Amino acid sequence: MNELYEKIDDLKKENEKLIEERNLTHENLMKIKDEPKRLAKNTDMLLNAHVQMNKDLDEIKDEIAKKEKLIAEQKIELEKTQARYKDHDAVVEAKKRELNEIINYTNNLQDQIAFIKEKYAEMQEEKVKYDVELKALFREIRRHSDNINSLKKEIDTFKKEYKHEEQ
Repeated sequence: MNELYEKIDDLKKENEKLIEERNLTHENLMKIKDEPKRLAKNTDMLLNAHVQMNKDLDEIKDEIAKKEKLIAEQKIELEKTQARYKDHDAVVEAKKRELNEIINYTNNLQDQIAFIKEKYAEMQEEKVKYDVELKALFREIRRHSDNINSLKKEIDTFKKEYKHEEQ
């Protein structure tokens, strides 16, 4: 009889530990579920910035193309306006540097997007792993609960037999 009570106490303690593990796993799962949303939001923001940067890049390319065309058209007057074009060449070089900076920035954004996508995939894998663990814990809790119910039934049966024997 005492052994059964001890076994029930042990099972209750083990069940409490499993419930605590399940709660911790559930908390971790909730944190992980929010992380992909945050990463997706950051990805959208970076993608929008990337699109805008590409538009700006196209505008700058068009502007450079227009300025280079202007230089070709005014090549005849080059001797008269050479001093003026030195300044203009400096502007073109600055625009090219800006263009290179924008290209580098765009490349960095693409690297960041790839990194975020990779992190997102990893987090999805972790989520699946935690879902599997959580299901296993629920099955374990159900099994222990069934064992406890079974032991309670055995105790009730034992009590009934004991009362019957005393009478």
